[in-house]
Amino acid sequence: MILAEVKRTAEAGTTTLGESWAPRKKDGARALVHAATHITVKTSGSVVTLVIRGPDAIHNDGNLPHTPARRILPDYSNLSPPILAILQKVSADLFEEIMT
Repeated sequence: MILAEVKRTAEAGTTTLGESWAPRKKDGARALVHAATHITVKTSGSVVTLVIRGPDAIHNDGNLPHTPARRILPDYSNLSPPILAILQKVSADLFEEIMT
C-alpha cells in the first residue's frame, strides 16, 4: 500500500506531499520519468524500508553538486496524509488482531 502510494507520486513527478520536482536543466522537461520503476520496499516486522536504486537515488537527497534535490521517497518526519492514513489503518488492524 505504501509502495503503491510512493510510486503513484513518483509517476506524477512530485514529492509524496504533492510538490512538483524541478524540471530537467537541459530542456525543461519532467525529470526522472522512470523513478517509480526503481522503488522497492522491504519489511521486517514493523519496519518498512523504501529503497530507490539507480540514478534517481542521487536526486532523492540532491547530495551531489549541480544535482537538484527531487524528493522521491517520503521524509519520515513529514509524511503525507495518504501515507499516514495507510500507516494508521495497518496499525489499527494489527492492534485489533492482537486484541481479539
